[in-house]
Amino acid sequence: EERQVQDDRRKHFFSKDFVTSVPGPLFPSSWKPTFSMHFARGSSVAAGGDAARSRQLEESALDPSELLKQKPVFDRSTEDRVRFRIYRRGTLEVRTTQEEG
Repeated sequence: EERQVQDDRRKHFFSKDFVTSVPGPLFPSSWKPTFSMHFARGSSVAAGGDAARSRQLEESALDPSELLKQKPVFDRSTEDRVRFRIYRRGTLEVRTTQEEG
């Protein structure tokens, strides 16, 4: 059962449905932000904010090595010591997981 939860977490994290502001019940409740602000022009926030952005994600053939040298925009760990990170530059987004220790 624990292994299934870990697999489900990874699958959801790497999907277009994962939104950092609403990680979902598979992840620790501490991941849910207690405060959120959205800045945007026009109606993009009203049209879905992070959720709208997630629908625009596409796979890229670009080499992400340079991007991974930057500070992640999302960096959280679970109780089983798996670290979930998201790196972004422009429209490119790279998601990684790492088992710690």
